Amino acid sequence: MNNSTGLSSSRALWNRKHLDLRSKEIIAQILDFGERDDWRELYKLCKADAKLRHRTLSVIMQVPLAYGHFWLSALAAIDQNININAELPAYSCYADGT
Repeated sequence: MNNSTGLSSSRALWNRKHLDLRSKEIIAQILDFGERDDWRELYKLCKADAKLRHRTLSVIMQVPLAYGHFWLSALAAIDQNININAELPAYSCYADGT
């Protein structure tokens, strides 16, 4: 899934040559380092693409993110099968380096 969306110019992709939303690493970078416009675009794409939504959910469930619960809630608003009470990796441990 190569997109010619606004995400292609996201500063979150500073170390990437191109946008490929099949990559969980790139999704993680957008979730972690993206800006509000990037997040809006990713949400819109997730709303339209179930595979992207599930890949994004997989990242949220595995990667400590500052806004992990926000993203879990956002995806649950799209897909009611997503468990909003799921346990996520603790960001505080990641931020503290422990």
